[in-house]
This record gives sequence, C-alpha cells and structure tokens, in this order.
Amino acid sequence: MKAVESFATITDAIHDVGHVVLLVPKHKLVYGRYVSLIEALREWKTVCQRFDDDFEVWVECNRALKPLEGWPYHSLTDGQGTDDEQQVMKLIRQHKEVSPKLRLDIRSVYIFAKIAFINFAGLLFAMAEEPSRDWQQHRRFKQRISRTDSPELLQKFSSEFGHHIEWFEAQVNLYRNDFIEHPWSPTMSNLVGDSSTVRISELIGQPLSFKDAEVLKEIASELLEKFPELNTVHLDLQLYQWVCRNLEHVPKTHRNTMQDMIRRIGLESGDVGQIAQRANLAFADFIAFFGKWYKERRDKKGAPK
Repeated sequence: MKAVESFATITDAIHDVGHVVLLVPKHKLVYGRYVSLIEALREWKTVCQRFDDDFEVWVECNRALKPLEGWPYHSLTDGQGTDDEQQVMKLIRQHKEVSPKLRLDIRSVYIFAKIAFINFAGLLFAMAEEPSRDWQQHRRFKQRISRTDSPELLQKFSSEFGHHIEWFEAQVNLYRNDFIEHPWSPTMSNLVGDSSTVRISELIGQPLSFKDAEVLKEIASELLEKFPELNTVHLDLQLYQWVCRNLEHVPKTHRNTMQDMIRRIGLESGDVGQIAQRANLAFADFIAFFGKWYKERRDKKGAPK
C-alpha cells in the first residue's frame, strides 16, 4: 500500500468527527488547535504523495539500470552513442535527478510527521485543560501524560495509545532530532531499497566496539522469544541494523544505551513507506480520540451535528 493510500484512515476519522464548531467560549483554544492540526495533516498528505511519486520513479530507474551494471556508460556524453546508449544515459540522468528528491521526501516524512504529532499534542492538552507547555517536546509530553497527577484525560490517552507514543519516539523522533535537525556527526546518507521498500542509512563509519556488541547480544537474548528471527542474525552489524529498525521493542533497561549507540554509530532506518503508513494509523486513532471527546460535549450541549 502506498503512503498516501493509507492516509484514507485519517480522512475517514475526520469524516466521522464531522463538522466541528466552537461549543463554549472556554473551548476556543481547542477549536483553534484542531484547525491547526487539520492544516498540518493536509501538509502531511502532500509529503506522503510526493514520497510515493518519487519512490515510484526511483524504483523504475533502478529496475531498468540493474541489468546494465558494469556497462561503460561513463565514457558517453549527451548526443553520443547509439539510440540504446542514449536511452541508458537518459535513465541515468533521471536517476540522478530523482535520488535527491527522494532523499528530501524521506527527511520530510520525519519532519512533517513530527509537526502533525506536536499539533495533536497541543490539542490534547487544550482538551484536558492542562496549562503546561510539555506538549511542545516529545519526551516531556510522554512523561506528562503518564503521570498519576495528570488530568484524567491525559492518563486515559496514555493508557490507550502508549504503544503509538513508544513507536513514534523510536522510529520518528530519534531520527528527526539527531540526524536531520540536530545531527551529532556528519554522515553520508545512502538510499537502500528494492522494488517495494526504501530506507535511509546514516552510518557514520565508526565501528561497533566489543562493549557495543555485548549490549546488542543482551538485547537480542531478551527479545528472542518475541522475535525468533533473531536466531538467524549472527553478525554484529546485522544485529545492530535489526535493533535500529525495531528500537521501540528494546527493553527500557537498554533503551537509553541503545539510543546513545545509534547517535554515535549512525542509524539504519526502517522502511520509510511503512513508517508513513504506521504514522497514518496513529494519527487516525488520535483524531478518533478527539472525536469521542468532542461528540460527548456536543451531545451534552445539544448542538447540531
């Protein structure tokens, strides 16, 4: 499924909420933040569409060029060679043009997913009449909604959607913060993929230490029962890449250590298309949570649907 196709879950959730109006003056902030969230989701949909379009072109170029690996096209220039050779040059130019676009699309997936998430966090705090600004930073937001002295609505949200929050922190927030907006070290990002997936590799080039390898093995031993495929992962680098793509499942006892290791070694991201689809699922659930809250107050107020 394409990323923009999975956006339909968000469209359905918004449609189910229906027309939103300002019910009482004290909910003015709720109304304003809901409008801002919808605008952020429109931008997010555009990001998904651009990613899908450029990924499709990138895949077609790779498929056409694969049989020509090793072919001495470097000696050709525009206007030289046979028609077939010029067609190859056209494909090469197209691949060179679309690759940076796709890299930008991937970065945009992480950035605009975070923008939509923060917009909802602000909406949630307004719904709960929580005055703090902890919604503006993901980690503080996560801590605030799970506190026993937090408003009941925040605790309810944390209980229902804690799995979304953990996934978002591991698969979106870490990469967005430490490899896009505030990179710890200079990296050479590479696009890695096939006809159905693409991920970005930001490995810095620093080797795994003996201590790193021991930490990875400890993590694998704790996750082995849940993920038996780890029995087939034998090389330290392969295990490191697997953990990067499944970071949300790493036990909390090792989470901070593993995140520090990723900042030092680099990140092997998960499949970006699946990340976008998973974000769409989370956003649809968030909209539905708002919809339930809004309908309860609308019905109580007797406002038109």
